[in-house]
Amino acid sequence: MLNISQCYGNNGSTSARQAGCMSKLHLLRNLSASFVMLLPFVVSACGDEMIDANDETDQTGADAGDRDSGTPLTVGPGDGSHLFDPSRVASVQIVVSEEDLAILRSDADKPMNSDDFTYVSARLTYDGVEFANVGLRVKGNNSRVGAPGDAVPFKIDMNRNVEEQQLDGQTKINLHNNVNQPAAMNEYLSYGAFRDYGLAASRTGWADVSLNGSVLGLYTLVEQVNEKMLARYYDDPEAALYKPESPAGNLTYLGDSIEDYENVDYEADEETDHATFLRLTKMLAEEPVTTWDSVIDIESVLTYFAGNVALGNWDTYVVMGHNYYLFEATQGRMTMLPWDMNLSQGATGVVCPADLRGGGGGFGGGDGVAREPPMNFNGSVPTDGRVPSGIQGGGGAPGGFGGGAAPLYDGLIADATYFARYIVILKRFLAGAGSMTTLHARIDAAVAALGERVTPSAVEELRSSITNRVAAIEAAIPTTSSCAAVSGFR
Repeated sequence: MLNISQCYGNNGSTSARQAGCMSKLHLLRNLSASFVMLLPFVVSACGDEMIDANDETDQTGADAGDRDSGTPLTVGPGDGSHLFDPSRVASVQIVVSEEDLAILRSDADKPMNSDDFTYVSARLTYDGVEFANVGLRVKGNNSRVGAPGDAVPFKIDMNRNVEEQQLDGQTKINLHNNVNQPAAMNEYLSYGAFRDYGLAASRTGWADVSLNGSVLGLYTLVEQVNEKMLARYYDDPEAALYKPESPAGNLTYLGDSIEDYENVDYEADEETDHATFLRLTKMLAEEPVTTWDSVIDIESVLTYFAGNVALGNWDTYVVMGHNYYLFEATQGRMTMLPWDMNLSQGATGVVCPADLRGGGGGFGGGDGVAREPPMNFNGSVPTDGRVPSGIQGGGGAPGGFGGGAAPLYDGLIADATYFARYIVILKRFLAGAGSMTTLHARIDAAVAALGERVTPSAVEELRSSITNRVAAIEAAIPTTSSCAAVSGFR
């Protein structure tokens, strides 16, 4: 099967010799679009032989009894190295029924902070290899409400409807749409920097994505944080794993039962009594900071803080009470891991994580200068829950946004010893994994892979943002003797 990656050279550009290939591809796309128009009639004719996710009684996808069985399809070496190879751009075509497309569009239009998204059945073709039945749903927040048309972020569940089905060893794959990222490199750069520093972080790749024959554009493939990802770093990858959102994500003590913590989002398959999570929130509220390292790896927390500052990311635990994982890497002790770097790479230039709230770049711009928002915006979420697309640029969080308290940050940053350690980590991050040299080299490698998909002006703007941010933070460190607690900002 012909696919778009076969029509590009190693640098992503096309030549006269490749023009015929592209013409054939466009012809096939038109034929594919015609087939999609006939799909409802095909479904009707095939009856029960076609799996329809809309027949479900809830929003959890196909029931276990309805799952297909048989020889599972797979592609790649099985370790994710093909899927998450940033030196190439994959071709991803997704086809759903018109009925399921309507479900996806309805979910895409839901307000901010929604999480009740429905899985539908889809046909996935990855670099010419077809998977006839995968689970597909909308995901995301800022990247979803700010997306143009159908180009929203998606999550693919490979084995939701076909047991043991995988794509290069992966069962869940995140397709992120690079909204308001002209150079499309934020997640690629930032996850790579965290991995370079030594923190467990997702791998990324690239894909040209289409939905029902319509080209959606260049997406970033982001590795799911799950047992397979964690197994590269830890001895017991099946231990307790959380991806909390506010209010649970603030880590404020709310009670002695896990039921007291709304949006705690436990993600591991292995059952747990949640004793470590509950002990963590209680210790943060009642015990001195010098005891906290017994229940959470403070070095990982300070690295999470410092890395996000070095990479210009305000959408974090400190500011918003989310976008991190807690993993019980050793029994009774959590580790903090980074997540959701699409709003990173802003030209913030601040040393203290809490200063990223309402400052350090305002509404995008990339130069640390606050901008007027492109739509009426009064510092709070509009009544319909949607956020103007202009806030997705780099820089500080818009005024009025915030995730509540952040006791883990407040306690550590107020302690002289831990503050000093934070500064050491920040300096090391800026000198190595998050340095101008390292990030610019990563950009060079990405440009070689993406070719004409990104413009020279967008790339240069990103380089300038990185240069200005790193220089500003390095200049500010010697004059920063302390950081304010989050409670001083809210």
